Amino acid sequence: MKRILTSILLIVFFAGAVSAQQLTGTLQQVEKTGEIKIGYRQGLPPMSFLDKDGIPIGYSVDLCKNIVKQIEKKLGKDIKTVWVPVTGGNRFKAISDNKIDILCGSTTKTLSRGELVDFTQLTFVTGASFMTLKGRNIKGNFTGKKIGVSKGSTTEAELRKLFKETKVDAKIVLLDSAG
Repeated sequence: MKRILTSILLIVFFAGAVSAQQLTGTLQQVEKTGEIKIGYRQGLPPMSFLDKDGIPIGYSVDLCKNIVKQIEKKLGKDIKTVWVPVTGGNRFKAISDNKIDILCGSTTKTLSRGELVDFTQLTFVTGASFMTLKGRNIKGNFTGKKIGVSKGSTTEAELRKLFKETKVDAKIVLLDSAG
């Protein structure tokens, strides 16, 4: 009886260990295709941009290259990296449409975005700043001013919200990002 119980426990233990190794989702797809599609922005230095030869480089690109190395290690084989250019406007759709497996770039983590995609641990902290010509003292008085922000950015949304709440009459000028 003891021998049967031991055999059953060993079978359950090893079956659990094998099933724990089963890949799912993106990792399963990467293993199956042998490639990983990484979305990146082409003109957002120092995070991601193209070098003189048109090769993606930057802080976020380096992080993604390290992720690929870890995936290769886990899978025990080389993985082809396919770099896919994305914009601020299409990056989340590219993930949901399976055009990219991961997004390589600076993206503000918000609750609404967290409902669409999964985020890694925080890798970069930033904030919004204002810049003006020397000698123009704005000191928080934005009434009548034009303020340029990247179109579709979290900064745009937060600035609109702030100006509405504080009844500031400033014009937000939307700028296309370089990437």
